[in-house]
Amino acid sequence: MGTLATCALCGRDEETSFHALLVCPNAARLWDSMQSVWPLPSRMDITCTGTEWLLHMLVEAQESIRSRIIMVLWRIWYLRNEIIHGKPIPPLDISCSFLSSYYNSYKNIFLSVEEILKGKTPVMECAPPLASSAIQPARPWPAPASNVVALCVDGSYNPLDGSAGSGMILRDDIWTVIFASYRKLFHCNEALDAELQAMKEGLQLATAHSPFPVVLQSDCAVALKMITIDSFDRSAYGHLVSEIRRFLFDREVFPLKVSREQNRVAHCLANFSRDVEIVLLVGWIDRLHASPCWLLKIVILYL
Repeated sequence: MGTLATCALCGRDEETSFHALLVCPNAARLWDSMQSVWPLPSRMDITCTGTEWLLHMLVEAQESIRSRIIMVLWRIWYLRNEIIHGKPIPPLDISCSFLSSYYNSYKNIFLSVEEILKGKTPVMECAPPLASSAIQPARPWPAPASNVVALCVDGSYNPLDGSAGSGMILRDDIWTVIFASYRKLFHCNEALDAELQAMKEGLQLATAHSPFPVVLQSDCAVALKMITIDSFDRSAYGHLVSEIRRFLFDREVFPLKVSREQNRVAHCLANFSRDVEIVLLVGWIDRLHASPCWLLKIVILYL
């Protein structure tokens, strides 16, 4: 008899490490709360790129932030185990104070007795009251410069059933939609694969519909790094990376990392395309042709 892969705590998604450490409600609350204490990356900016998503995140993080990320994830995992085994967990503010105190003690390990006696102990970082935590304002979409177009792309992948899709939208400096498109992907191995396929198709369409330089906007830092590093890609997606790099030579293309929030139109289109029926393989909207009203609503709603 097989076991269910659904999260035992929330019952919403598959119980992957990414879900357990960042998406599950208890984990999300602690991470978001610690953002008011430490300069942690926003959860919206962290993408599940496969089984090695955590390694990718730690590589991209500054050295001073890595230990804090590990400590928060360690605490999240500890609290998760406590809940699964039927044990009560402390309030959220207690966990925040515990992490702050523990990290300060960890930093002091590297100080000598003389330094401590001379008052060279670093300033203690204390968790502020959760009620006074400021809400971060939404970051606007970074529009391109004049005579430059911005291509937002996103790939979506569901590991439960292998469904995948891509979404993209091309806009100019005054937010005019040149085109928006989505496509259901039938051959996709993971989220990174979907991201790269979205980049390839998006650049094909962008170069065909605009003569201007293109700012390639994506919320996947790993995919952007793969197409910009000056070395031969020996990964399983080397052929895709090579095809994308050709566009960087044929046309002025400027890769730019954006947040999930800033990429929400392409993100919504990609998620929609993943779940559409087989008869709806491709959706399209541009300023020259008629478009389905539901697709137009998606674009207008999330602009």
